[in-house]
Amino acid sequence: MKIVAWETTRKCAHKCKHCRASACNNEYPDELNTSEGKRLIESIASDLPALLILTGGEPLFRNDIFTLSSYASKLGIRVVMAPCGSSITPEISKKIKTSGISRISLSLDGIDSTSHDDFRGRQGSYDEIIKAANILRKNDIEFQINTTVTTKNVNDLKNINNLATSLGAVIHDIFLLVPTGRASSLKSFELSSDKYENTLQWIAKESVTGRRNIKVTCAPHYSRIWRQIKAKYNGTKNPKKVRPPTGCLAGSKFIFVSHTGDVQPCGFFNKQCGNIKKFNYDLKKTCSQSEIITKICSKDEYIGKCSICEFWEICKGCRARSFEHTGNFLDEEPFCSYIPQSN
Repeated sequence: MKIVAWETTRKCAHKCKHCRASACNNEYPDELNTSEGKRLIESIASDLPALLILTGGEPLFRNDIFTLSSYASKLGIRVVMAPCGSSITPEISKKIKTSGISRISLSLDGIDSTSHDDFRGRQGSYDEIIKAANILRKNDIEFQINTTVTTKNVNDLKNINNLATSLGAVIHDIFLLVPTGRASSLKSFELSSDKYENTLQWIAKESVTGRRNIKVTCAPHYSRIWRQIKAKYNGTKNPKKVRPPTGCLAGSKFIFVSHTGDVQPCGFFNKQCGNIKKFNYDLKKTCSQSEIITKICSKDEYIGKCSICEFWEICKGCRARSFEHTGNFLDEEPFCSYIPQSN
């Protein structure tokens, strides 16, 4: 399945410290209009199955967002949305349900209002998320909880997961910080390589044994760690049948389209690979001409230990994190402590 994240608008009322887009509550020029959005959607629908993530900024700031979601759904695309939570009301939830959106993601980055609101740059944000989750659950709308992990909240993951479960989230998606956009100022709050490894091992154990419903994003080496942990539990009665996680999908099965039509391997990969407007809104053609995307998909182009790692096929390392830390998106994953066994 091809996953496309479309930044429907960059306008946002929050000032999240980790925002890859450094989004503000301003009008942004040259955003794709309704007609252009539909052409993008038609291009995505030409290569089904596909998942479309309507993200932002705040996607609910677009007056046509439900027109676009309905259009995509009718063309056979699975549609999900990532709003900030503050705009979720009973009335909005009804529109969500009737417009073909199958899941909502809500961000919870702290265990209480003090920690969460500070991270999201908006007082009252924590209460808004809790309220939004309750509205969605009451209206039988599937939602997940996303958490971006830093040194500030890593020790609260267990409690945040407990809260996500109690709210009724179908899954808790843990994002490992990528220091791009506004998050470039948070490099000092990234986990060390050892802390990454230990944290991902804990998540893998909880997942494999079925104690917690957790997935991980932006930590491709979790795919390697999960399999290593899974192998240790083979033959025991504890493991549940959980689908193995994938590594970095950027450029291969995942594509990001900005509010103005710029294409990137993922939202955190701050390097343009073309613009759909220049290719008649043909997303597949835009991606196929990109030298960056071509290189990301070829192991021969990689340098450092990723280039010789036996887990490359299921991992690939985080290209965005490599780019932000080394300036070379083909360099080794900077926070993976694993030493490859192959030469």
